[in-house]
Amino acid sequence: LPRRAKYGQGLLEDAARVKEPDRALIEKAVQEAQKHIRALVQSHFINAIAFIGEEGVTIPCLAGYPMVTVPYGADNEGYPLGATFFAMAGQDEFLMNLAYAFEQGTILRMIPEKYLQNEQR
Repeated sequence: LPRRAKYGQGLLEDAARVKEPDRALIEKAVQEAQKHIRALVQSHFINAIAFIGEEGVTIPCLAGYPMVTVPYGADNEGYPLGATFFAMAGQDEFLMNLAYAFEQGTILRMIPEKYLQNEQR
């Protein structure tokens, strides 16, 4: 059996088979994602958005905005958790400072034992 990534491997394989992407469709999707995020940021007067894990990555990834995930402990079953932050284009330094401040302020970063057990097999 071929070894596959746990999530989304089929999407990568489908994308690899595309010979000529629809650039107009892609550009429209990027603009819509950016428009949606700008509206959210402006209406709530915020500089960044945070969420748990990878649950909200689709729109900021599509928009091309900087994103970073900071580990913060483990869940009840011992699997690693992360807080993901993203900001507007050109805000990379601000985002790294925010992520660093979160990591230093929470002091929750750890190596989950259950993760290490799975890696040793």
